[in-house]
Amino acid sequence: MGQNKALLTLHGKSLIQHVLTTAEALNPAEILIVTNTPDSYAHLDYRMIADIHVGHGAISGIMSALSHSKTDHVLVIACDMPFVKTELLHLLINQAKSDIYQVIVPTVAGYPQGVLAIYHKSSLARINQAIEAGQYKLKEVLESLESVVYVDESLWQAIDPHRLSFTNLNTPADFDSANKQST
Repeated sequence: MGQNKALLTLHGKSLIQHVLTTAEALNPAEILIVTNTPDSYAHLDYRMIADIHVGHGAISGIMSALSHSKTDHVLVIACDMPFVKTELLHLLINQAKSDIYQVIVPTVAGYPQGVLAIYHKSSLARINQAIEAGQYKLKEVLESLESVVYVDESLWQAIDPHRLSFTNLNTPADFDSANKQST
């Protein structure tokens, strides 16, 4: 994007504010922002933590959140996913209540969406091992865990038939397209 995409304004709010609004609707025990530029987010008044392993993408942020969370379960939502539906998050949370797992992760066309998932602290050691071994691809790390619950599209499609929850804004074209959508 050429700039901090979390702070880009979409429909009157920054991308991260869209995500925070969705997270706040769940009344969580805590909300953490994983960032290596805390001054950029000081106005949001949330607890901020830095990546433990800087420069290794999403897996590093997930590990940092798990390491610093006061709870055993961590719901991860990437900052560039402004259209996540609260109902989808409730589905994941309900799944977490009924299963023994290290990760609850929805799939889209069979591909796990690891930046919109619930992680249990029991996954922390394996995630750390993966990072230390130079394994940074989230899909590969998920495959190496002992108990991952993949939430198939058939279970969430009625909630989000257009897959908007899984929209990542990674390019200027993605952002322009999102600006043309109504929420």
